[in-house]
Amino acid sequence: MKKSRLLGIGIFLLAVVIYLIPQWGILQTPQESWWPWRREFILLSGMLAWLFMSLAMVLSLRLPAMESVTGGLDKSFILHKWAGIITLVAGSMHWLMEIVPKWMAKQGWITPPLRARERLAQSTPEWPMELASIGLSIAEWATYILIALCIISLIQKIPYRFFRYIHKIFPAIYLAITFHVLTVLAKTTWWSTPSSWIIVIVALIGSIAALISLFQRIGKKHKVSAIVSHVERHDDLIDIILQTDKPFHYHSGQFAFVHFDRFPEPHPYTIASSPDDPFTLRFVIKALGDDTRRLVDTLSSGEKAEVEGPYGCFDFERTVDRQIWVAGGIGVTPFLSRLTALAQRGGTKRPIDFWYCGRNEAPSELSALCQKAKVQLHTVNTCHQGRLDSAPLAQVMQPSEKVGVWFCGPAAFGRLLHDDLKGKYAEFQSDNFSLR
Repeated sequence: MKKSRLLGIGIFLLAVVIYLIPQWGILQTPQESWWPWRREFILLSGMLAWLFMSLAMVLSLRLPAMESVTGGLDKSFILHKWAGIITLVAGSMHWLMEIVPKWMAKQGWITPPLRARERLAQSTPEWPMELASIGLSIAEWATYILIALCIISLIQKIPYRFFRYIHKIFPAIYLAITFHVLTVLAKTTWWSTPSSWIIVIVALIGSIAALISLFQRIGKKHKVSAIVSHVERHDDLIDIILQTDKPFHYHSGQFAFVHFDRFPEPHPYTIASSPDDPFTLRFVIKALGDDTRRLVDTLSSGEKAEVEGPYGCFDFERTVDRQIWVAGGIGVTPFLSRLTALAQRGGTKRPIDFWYCGRNEAPSELSALCQKAKVQLHTVNTCHQGRLDSAPLAQVMQPSEKVGVWFCGPAAFGRLLHDDLKGKYAEFQSDNFSLR
C-alpha cells in the first residue's frame, strides 16, 4: 500500500503545482474581499478532482506497468476506489463553490466585485469563450451524474452486476469533464504557462484510457479462450479445471478474470494450479454472492469460458531465509498453486511453515501436497481454537533469519496479523479482492 499512497500523494502535489504555476502571482496580490479567493478554490478543487479522475481512468485499464507502480492489481483496485472518493469530494466542493455564491448574489445577500475573468473576457476572441460556455454546460450535467454514480458505487448493498453496469458510464463522463477542463482555460491565462502542456498531456492519456474502456478493449491482449474440462463440488465450493486454447503463462499466487459464457460478468479468481502446465488452469471458487452461488450450483463440464490475465504481485520468489504462509478459508488457493509446483519440482529448498485457518477441516489434498512439497503444515480450526495470532508464527522465526509472511484470507484477519507482526519479519504480502 505504500506505493499506492505515494502515487496518490504525487497526484495531489501535481495538481497543486499545475495550479500554482499560473496563479502564484495572483496569490501574492492583496485582495479586498473573499470573492477572488473563491475563484482560486474553484480552480484548485477542479484540478484535484480531474487529476484523480484521470488516475482512476488509467487504473481501470489494468496495465502491468501500473501493477508494478501500485504493488499489484488488488492495490490498484483500492487506489481506484479512493481516487473516485477524492474526485467525488473535490468535485462536489468545486461545484458548490461555483454555484452557491452566485445564488447568494442573486438573492441580494452578497455583492460580488467585477471579476478578473470578466475583464479577461473583454479581450478574448468570441469563439473560445463560446466553447468554454458549452463546456461548462456539459460539465454541469456531467457533474450531477458523476456525483450520483459515485454515491451509488459506494453503497455496498447494491448488487455487483449493477455496480459494473453503472461503471461503464464513467468514461463518457470523464470525456465530458475533460472537454470542460480544456475549454475553460480560455477564461484564464493558463494557456500561456507550462501548466497547459501538463494538462494537455494528462487529457490525452486519460481520454485514450476512457476510449479503450468505452469500446470494451480492456485486457483484450491478455485473454484466452477455454473449456471447462472438470467440475467437482464440495458444499459451497466448486473445483474447476479449464483447458485453454493458447498457453496462459503465470506465476503461483496470481489471479485471472474468468468469464463463463452463461454468466453476465467476469470475476477475479486466484489460480490454484501449477504454472508448469500453461494449458491447464484450476480455480477453487466459494459461493460468496449471487453470481458465485449460481456458478457453484449450475456450472458443468463442456461450458466455454474466457480467461484474462494474469494479474497480481503475490510473489513467492522473493529472497528470504524462511517463508511463513497464512491462509484463511478460501484464501488457500494461491498456496495450492505454489504447493503443486513445489511438489512437482521435488520440494522446497528453504524452510516454509504454512498455517491453514478455517471453520472446517483443511482440504483433503492439503496434507499430502505439503508432504511432497516439504512444507510444514499447521492447521487451526477457528471454531474450536479461535483466530490465529502472531505468537505461533513468532516461535518459528529465528533472529538471524530474514523472514517473509504471505497472507491470503479475510481482510480484517490480515490487518490484525500484519499489526501483530510489525518489526518481526522482512515483508508482509497479501492480496485483497475487494472490487468496491
